[in-house]
Amino acid sequence: MPLKFSSKELTFIPTWEGNNELSEDERIEISYKPLKVKDVFFIQNLIGDANRSKIEDETINSEDFNSYWQMLSEVITKYTFNWKNVTIDGVSETDPSKIIEVFTTNEMELLNEIFNHVMGNSTVSEEEEKNLETQSEDTA
Repeated sequence: MPLKFSSKELTFIPTWEGNNELSEDERIEISYKPLKVKDVFFIQNLIGDANRSKIEDETINSEDFNSYWQMLSEVITKYTFNWKNVTIDGVSETDPSKIIEVFTTNEMELLNEIFNHVMGNSTVSEEEEKNLETQSEDTA
């Protein structure tokens, strides 16, 4: 059975605060690539650590927040890029590592939405597999 991979750039338009209903020149758009296996396991390990401590002592401690931030920032900074329609101090910014450094708690829902989308789309769906087969046939 042949292995099929895609490193194609994908685009995500968050629904956060009606963003997806805005015109293209106003809405936030984010390019991303699916996670590699080693990073999926790394993230799952961070999720497991945070969940275990909650189950054990039924409280959220600073380690949970650190694990959560590490998990979010790892995915956002390593797998998203070319953010559109984001400005910092009046200057357009596309670099996610600079963007998340200025986010406040007001943008946590946006971060979560992006994280969940990228994580959820880090496997190839049946439809994408069919498209990959078609593209492979076209270039053969």
